[in-house]
Amino acid sequence: MEQPSYKIETDTAAGLIRATLSGFWDGTIVSSYARDLEKAITSLDRFPRGSNALLFFVDLRESGVQPADLMGQLQEVVAKIASEARRSAVITSTTLQKLQSQRVVEPDARFRFFGPDDEQIALAWLLSGEIV
Repeated sequence: MEQPSYKIETDTAAGLIRATLSGFWDGTIVSSYARDLEKAITSLDRFPRGSNALLFFVDLRESGVQPADLMGQLQEVVAKIASEARRSAVITSTTLQKLQSQRVVEPDARFRFFGPDDEQIALAWLLSGEIV
């Protein structure tokens, strides 16, 4: 497993934020990720804040199942995504990881979970005009 890290990329034309997470995180990494995610959201300034216009692609394939004590912090990050998202696609690598990820998301049709080999399917869903 890699060192804990993340990479956030934006696509201004599509209003897309792509986050790739790796390793086992601690509270410091979660806080840093939350700050950088906020910067990415703000950088897409042609999309009004709180308009549910943004698309989020979160790739957890290189990330581990995270410690239980981080769940509260991660729920806050997910709530931030939910407040800005038209839809969010989450790629997980294991069933346990998917279950953990689903626990931090309030039931919401705008979030969909995909398997490790489904990146193209996830991106197609994310970028489609399908109304959720």
